[in-house]
Amino acid sequence: MERERKLLWATSLRFLILCRWTAYGSVAEIPGNVDMLIAGTSCVDYSTLNNQKKGMDAGGESGNTFYGMRSWVANHRPPFVILENVCGAPWKGVVEKFKEIGYSAGWARMDTKNFYIPHTRTRVYLLAVDDRRSTIPEQWLDSMKTDMPRPASSTFDSWLLHHDDPRIHASRQRLVMESQASADRRRKEVDWARCEQRHARARHEEELGNKRPLIAWVESKLQFSPIICLYSPCRSGGGAAPQDHVWGDWVSGAVPRVKDLLDISHLRGAKGGIDTSYKTYIRIFSFIESLAHYFPGLFGIFPRMSTDKLGVVVWVSRRASPLP
Repeated sequence: MERERKLLWATSLRFLILCRWTAYGSVAEIPGNVDMLIAGTSCVDYSTLNNQKKGMDAGGESGNTFYGMRSWVANHRPPFVILENVCGAPWKGVVEKFKEIGYSAGWARMDTKNFYIPHTRTRVYLLAVDDRRSTIPEQWLDSMKTDMPRPASSTFDSWLLHHDDPRIHASRQRLVMESQASADRRRKEVDWARCEQRHARARHEEELGNKRPLIAWVESKLQFSPIICLYSPCRSGGGAAPQDHVWGDWVSGAVPRVKDLLDISHLRGAKGGIDTSYKTYIRIFSFIESLAHYFPGLFGIFPRMSTDKLGVVVWVSRRASPLP
């Protein structure tokens, strides 16, 4: 019994030290003999969204995961290390920490939209080489700045599943059911009363007019707005007759504010000579933000987005649908 207990303890200790769960959920031993390590340690303590930032040596999650990674590098000595993290990380300190274990390192700030991918995501990338006097990091930085940049030549929606894919249909049904069964739908309907005049003001100041050519949702009545002396959309009511390519079933369950924003966005494109039915832009609608947050970014490029936001709709214009 004692021998079995010791064997079980030794096996458990070996698992804790040498094994981890992979991204696919299986258990595997941590490899040691590798040619290159590509790592992304925790960013939570360096993020601009964090009001209680911590330094690398403050015992936070970001510092602890970095030192865990560096310990592995010091033990196994991979020839190359590529590290990615947010721009606010202490990169000069990271370079010094690699120097302490005999690595040369250099870093640069890059945006993915400048390297083939139709997505704006600005991050810092560091290359470390197992050689104290290596010039490879500097050569790599020069190459990344002069030789490698290539703006994205395909739009974001060309990377998505085909619009007739069965998985898209399944996601569409789920989104429609969630939209129509929303528990706080009534509260969102009331929110339209607070947005109504702001939307009408934007239409007036930007000379967009009052039409709704994309969604064509109809009010049950019109309410006069004395502030800007024109008729503004009503609080609730009628149906919608969107263009044929629009996800009409999802639109019918959307709240008035989102319906009107879709048409305002479409009109903004039209004013600039662009029919967004044939040109891809990504619009991120939040139920808690003001109209000022709804201006489009670059056409065909997915903008930066915080994944922890609630009540967000990501709209892809050429598909005329939310992102499943």
